[in-house]
Amino acid sequence: MQENTAAAKENIPHVSREIHWLTISHIRLFCLYLRLNLSRRDRSGEIYFFCPLTVNELEEGWELILDSEGPQSDKNHILAAHYLVFPIVTNENDHWFTVIVSSPGGLASGQTPTVYILDSSWFEWKKKLYQPIKQVIIGAMGSINATQRGTIRFYEATEGTLPQQSKQLCGYYLMLYLELLAADPDALLTRVRDFNTAKTRMDYLFEPGKMDGELVERIAELIKELQHAEQKQGRLVTESGRPMFDGDLGYLARGVSLA
Repeated sequence: MQENTAAAKENIPHVSREIHWLTISHIRLFCLYLRLNLSRRDRSGEIYFFCPLTVNELEEGWELILDSEGPQSDKNHILAAHYLVFPIVTNENDHWFTVIVSSPGGLASGQTPTVYILDSSWFEWKKKLYQPIKQVIIGAMGSINATQRGTIRFYEATEGTLPQQSKQLCGYYLMLYLELLAADPDALLTRVRDFNTAKTRMDYLFEPGKMDGELVERIAELIKELQHAEQKQGRLVTESGRPMFDGDLGYLARGVSLA
């Protein structure tokens, strides 16, 4: 867990080998990076990564969530995705987790929309936190499938299901889950479902003792790469020509050292 002073966290403008709190700007940048990579591999219609939301923002409702993606966002493109991904930070800015919706518009074709909550740190009190989120998602699915009726499945993937943080690393683990999803969504979510039904533990090719440090280094290297791309090309853009990031990428990589 983190100290509850959001301002203190926002004063940490870079990522290094030391463990730092990742801000909404960092996570937003990573989501946009994943969007760009999917576009380059002709998979942009498969997964849509929303920009990060606080729990309060998520609870404001589905239309406001869509509007928060910007006036130029193609809502039809978003709603046609096979997977909708919502990185979420608590209102106190002290913990990251993610919600993934598969087959969001599937009722029309006989599929069951399924919601996965992936969390790197499990506490009993989080059940209360998840409940309003579930209600928002149910409302969103009702909006997307306005002329259809059906059920929605929920899975909470937490302790024993996913790699769990050993330090204050929830933001890094969130990035790991998103990266695994982008690489092979069926493999990740099938393992989550298997755990919830057969109580089998997920196995990843990570050594628990090394995982934390490797995550930090990989994300730091990514930020350096994005900074270099911006300096070389002027600004990173999406497939529609819009800027990927409204701001200076340089501050994200300032002070990063892997030596």
